[in-house]
Amino acid sequence: MSQGTEVQDHFLQGHKNKSNQVGDTNIKDLLGRSNKQDQVGQNPKLRTQNSSSEPQFSDLYQTVSVMASLLSHCPFHLLFCFILLTTTCISPATSARPQPQAQPQASTSDQYLLPHNQARAAVGVGPLRWSSNLTIIASQITITQQKAGCGFAKLNSSPYGANQAWASYAMSPVEAVGSWVNQGKYYNHTSNTCAQGQQCGTYTQVVWRSSVEIGCAQATCVSKAGDGTVAAALTLCLYNPHGNIQGQIPY
Repeated sequence: MSQGTEVQDHFLQGHKNKSNQVGDTNIKDLLGRSNKQDQVGQNPKLRTQNSSSEPQFSDLYQTVSVMASLLSHCPFHLLFCFILLTTTCISPATSARPQPQAQPQASTSDQYLLPHNQARAAVGVGPLRWSSNLTIIASQITITQQKAGCGFAKLNSSPYGANQAWASYAMSPVEAVGSWVNQGKYYNHTSNTCAQGQQCGTYTQVVWRSSVEIGCAQATCVSKAGDGTVAAALTLCLYNPHGNIQGQIPY
């Protein structure tokens, strides 16, 4: 992370607690349910509030195959015509070998799911699955927050668990999830507590055993200078069912 760049990640889930939040989103209208949520605090670097293809046949190979099929059904006196046409198609500069294919890029959902499920597998918890419904809700929230400068959303009425990450640059999904997972170093499973003065709520939501589905979205806000540079980016993931239930352990 470059000097002067601040990353914030935010976790809120379905229990009552105070939160340090920015933005004016009426999340109750978006979510249609009411529930109280917990808050996690801050650590020195992260201020927290609670993802080989088969080669395709070349056009040349397809052309030759078509010609061969036609040739098998044509009269002998047309043989020369087909030979001439086929020879014209096959020039010394053309190779019938398949061209190298670009490696497929991970889908957006995989960029969120893979680091989540890697962290969960590390503690023996089953994988999350992608939820289109949660993704739509997360998108609605981030679009609203984008209009308000990409600040944290107010999620105290959300029935879902929620991790948020804020950065002053275009943060990738993998980076955002990594900032949440990184809080695991402050979590003590034996006592089910965070290290004194540290936060680990975003991590415990990531690995919460009873959470089974996730949906995420991002929003970016450009600089007021009008040069198109990213001034802020907000990442939001919603979890169902929510985690961080008091008196329970995540795994």
